[in-house]
Amino acid sequence: MSTVSLIEIESFGKKSDHTFFKNEDSNCLVVIFPGGANSCNRPILHFIRKYFLNKNCDVLCASYKNLFEREDTFDVKLDKIVSGIKKAIQKVELDKSYKDKIFISRSIGNVASCELKIRHSMNILKSVYISPTSPALKYFNDYPGFIVSSSNDEYLKADEIDKLSKLGDDKIIVFKDGNHSLETSNIKDTVEFCKEAVLKVVEFIEE
Repeated sequence: MSTVSLIEIESFGKKSDHTFFKNEDSNCLVVIFPGGANSCNRPILHFIRKYFLNKNCDVLCASYKNLFEREDTFDVKLDKIVSGIKKAIQKVELDKSYKDKIFISRSIGNVASCELKIRHSMNILKSVYISPTSPALKYFNDYPGFIVSSSNDEYLKADEIDKLSKLGDDKIIVFKDGNHSLETSNIKDTVEFCKEAVLKVVEFIEE
């Protein structure tokens, strides 16, 4: 059974809390990067977290709250997010040495997770990119993983969606008529998107 605690870190003079789910015998750390102002409790991330906890992994759910100022530029926000999440990971690793690390990221979290790999030379076993935005696409050749996207994602250009769609079923799933939130006006479709996305991620992790 996992225990839950808050990992408090101080970065750039601000304190933030990150939720940590710990299994005593785990040797794998999963870090979940949410999108924008959202939390790791969005449905897809929630079910992916439960999957990893059932697999006896430790899970660190990152939070961007109180990591940066609203008026900061995008680049400054990114610097502060990367620095903050790195400190949270380091704090978790004080008590345990992990054999493997897995990154699950959504929306802007895709950029943060990739920058963390680059800036701190982190060796990640597997990566999952959910609803990537245009700025994230440049990382995928050097840091490949499984991608979850939608044909009507408002944060991607039409040619970018077309290019992603041609990657192959083993590298990506693109939901027809879905938006950036992987939703449509049809609740049945939205629920099916969530279910299929989670199952595809599980399949990718277990292969």
